[in-house]
Amino acid sequence: MKKLWKMFSDLLDVARGRLPEDLGPAQGIRLLSGAALSSLAFVAAWGIAAGSTDAVLALSNAAKVPMVLLFSVLAALPAGLLAHRLSDSSESTRSLLLTLGGSIFAGSLVAAVLAPLVAVYYLSSAWAGPYLGMGSAFLAVGVAAVLLFRGGVRGAPATERKSRLIPKLVFAAVTLGVMPQFIALASPILPEHTIFDEGIDVVDAMPAEVR
Repeated sequence: MKKLWKMFSDLLDVARGRLPEDLGPAQGIRLLSGAALSSLAFVAAWGIAAGSTDAVLALSNAAKVPMVLLFSVLAALPAGLLAHRLSDSSESTRSLLLTLGGSIFAGSLVAAVLAPLVAVYYLSSAWAGPYLGMGSAFLAVGVAAVLLFRGGVRGAPATERKSRLIPKLVFAAVTLGVMPQFIALASPILPEHTIFDEGIDVVDAMPAEVR
């Protein structure tokens, strides 16, 4: 139990941009693995809460929501790593991956913390439930993005900040670009219909004056 709490504490430090001073390959792998598994579990809890009005939807969300997160991150990793190499940053690949993992861990944790509230409102309010479901998802993504960019410049020399931010920007852009499509493939996730259920095709369905 102490080891799990230590890893949790270390991941929170990483999310705040404070990498362990004695970070070695083994510890880096341990933290990355812990961040990945924890993040998948956290968003699964959110998925269950978001589908709590339908037992079948809740159970399917326990698998679908983590898969959306996993595939979105995996799709963005090659572009982010390529940008890291081309930007000529002195930041190590291990540190970059830990910064990414820590920000995703924190964003997923926000979703998990709000999951009970999402479930309660979905079960008790037809009006507020959808707003809270969508709002909590946007908040989790926003927290992850802010921590990712803050971690990219924290403690870095002024001359290094631009080159360190470039791969994070690329990673965030590709992740946010592919995630709506994975959400569309996994839909339904929320009980009600949302603009994300159709992915990019929703643009074609908009009236011309809106586009």
